[in-house]
Order: sequence, then C-alpha cells, then structure tokens
Amino acid sequence: MNLSEKDMTEPIVNKIRKNINREYQFTFLMNFSLTRGLWMIYLASKGMSLFQLGILESIFHLTSFMMEIPTGVVADLYGRKVSRVIGRILSVLDFILVLTGQGFWAYAFAFVIAALSYNFESGAGEALIYDSLKTLDDTKRFMKVTGRKELVYQLTSTAAFILGGYIATISYTWVYLISILFALASVGESFFFIEPVVFEKRSTSILHSMKRQIRESIGQIRQKPRIAYLYLSVNTLITFITTLFFYLQNYYKNQGVSESSIGIMLAAASVFGAFAGLFAHKAEARWGERVLLRILPVLVSGGLWLVALTRFEGLAFIYLSALDGILFVVTRDYINRLIPSEQRATLLSVDSMMFSMNMIVLFPIVGIIGDALSLKTAFLMMAFYSTLIVAGNLFLLGRLERMEAAQD
Repeated sequence: MNLSEKDMTEPIVNKIRKNINREYQFTFLMNFSLTRGLWMIYLASKGMSLFQLGILESIFHLTSFMMEIPTGVVADLYGRKVSRVIGRILSVLDFILVLTGQGFWAYAFAFVIAALSYNFESGAGEALIYDSLKTLDDTKRFMKVTGRKELVYQLTSTAAFILGGYIATISYTWVYLISILFALASVGESFFFIEPVVFEKRSTSILHSMKRQIRESIGQIRQKPRIAYLYLSVNTLITFITTLFFYLQNYYKNQGVSESSIGIMLAAASVFGAFAGLFAHKAEARWGERVLLRILPVLVSGGLWLVALTRFEGLAFIYLSALDGILFVVTRDYINRLIPSEQRATLLSVDSMMFSMNMIVLFPIVGIIGDALSLKTAFLMMAFYSTLIVAGNLFLLGRLERMEAAQD
C-alpha cells in the first residue's frame, strides 16, 4: 500500500504507527537463524578450507557490493515493502541451497542468493521505519527504536546461538530446517507493513529513474561530506568485528571447543551487545556525537589488541560486541538525519556497499593468513591495521569539523 501526504487520515496514521511494533516482531523472525554462528564450521565439515571459506564470504560481499545501489534504487522507486518481501523469499532459497548443495560452486551460488537477500533488505527496512516515524513527526524516537530493535536482534541471536549450538551436536540438517521455518514466517510477516511515501514518485522509464536516483544520491554525498565520513569510518570498524565473529568460530573449534560452548560464548556477546545498544541513546545524550566518534574507534582497536595478544579472546569479543551495539545505534541515527527520504534507501545501500567492499578485501586475507600461519597471527594483523585506521579516523574527523566550521 503506497501513501502520499493527502492520504494521511487518522486510521492510516494509526496503521503506520503499527509498523514500529511489527518491526520488532519481524526482526525476531528474520534473525532467528540457527546457522549464523555455525555456517563456517558446517561448511568446513563439508570439506571447505579456511581460504575457500574466505572466498565464499568474498563472493557474498562482491555480489552485495555490485547490487546494493540497484536494490536500494528499487526500494526508493518501487517500494521498501516490495524490496523487503523479495529479500525474505530469497533468504529461504539461500538456506535450502546451502543445505542441499555439494561442493564449492554450489555453495558459491547459495552465497550469491544470500547476498541478494541481504541487499533487498538492507536500506529498505531501515528507510521504511525512519519514514514511518517521519510521517508521525517523531523522528527523534528513531535512536530509541533502533536500540530496542538491536535488543531484539541480539537476544534473538542469543537464543539462536545456544539452541543452534546444541542442535548442531545432533544434526546440522535440523539446524537448517528450523532456520527455514522461521525464514518462511518472516516472509509472511513482511506483507503486513504499511509503506508511507513522503514524496511524489515521478512517472518515467525504469532506466531513467535509476539514473536520476543515483545521480541525486551522489549529489547528496557531495553536498554533505559527513555522510561519506560515516560510511568509511564506521564500516571499517564493523568489518573488523564481523570478521572476528566468523573466524573465532573456527579458531575455537580448532582448539577443541564444542559447538555448544561456542554458541554460549556468542550468545553472551549478543546479550552485551543488546543492552549496550538499548542504552546507546543515553550515551549519545551524555557525550554527544563529537566525543563518541573519537572514543569508540579507539576502544574498538583496543579490543582487537586484546584478542591478538591475550588468551581471553572470548571475553574481548564480548567487549567488542558491546561497543558494536553502541556504534551501530548512534551512527544509524546520525546517517539518517543527513539524508532525505527520496534517496534514503539508496544512500543506506551505499553504506552497506562500503561494508561489503571492506569485507571483500579483509575476509579472504584473514583466511589465507590463518591457513598459512595461524588465526592468531591473522588477529594480530587486524589489530595493527585497526590502529592505523583509528589514527586516520581522528585526522579526518578533525579536518571535517574544520571544514564545517569554515562553511558556517
């Protein structure tokens, strides 16, 4: 259902308000995947080396990199709800392909489908919720909503890690079958959203519309350099934490730790990330954007050094997950404040594209080093690189603030 401002009657507004609570339900169903903490171990058991696992993840992110902007344009021009429904259907197909596939190329195809599923959801879902709040004249609540959504996501992940780790000791087939059932439920839930449209769509050809949308989105980034800064600085840090999340599974498995114990460790990280994200708006209110964008990167780099140099990798990852929860929530709010509704899904997709670009480079490198030397050595490389990134982050942020002050 597409709405314009003239359609904003009280019953319709009440339906749009329901999008917020429905988003929490959808977040639960979409993320109750028992495979998330286990897929690398599962594919390793099917004969994939660390290097092959790195290549598969790179295939995912290469696909994502190429398709983020086209799918974001689709969401902006033809509906965020439409994009979300397509994404959830593709997620079901992805689980089926991984479960039934045999060999590297079968898994590679599944990862292409998984990336498309991610592309159609990324940007579209967040844009739908932000513009729902915009329709309700309540965008100041976005950070709290994002924090609560992060809480649901992390607690769902907690339950999925624990249950998935236990079921994996019995049968990986059941891990995937249960995940498929919840993915199907998320498809059904996605049809119930009401899509607010806060701008009038122009009737032109699809190709012309996409070209115009990309041109106008690039124009927004040029006008507001802070958007590009947030894309670069935040996504680089999140790339480190995400890469660590995946490779720690294999690191602990090689140390003789069971899937069940690995699941408990990941669940603990999710709990800390959940509550950190829930209180992120309070951290932002107390310290503000200027302080958080300086301190959080330094703290993340410190956590990576703890992973690299100590035997408390699990505890350090839990600490990093808490930082990730705060970083994610506050920066989603910062980015959405800067971009207009007309290009919101497209520009949020550019954000995801930058994350994919980082993963394309980093993930296979960690796999190669892990195979040739050790994963601990790879973690040391990540820590060293993060220190360089943090130094660059502080320099760029200072320069950006001076530019903005000069413009004022």
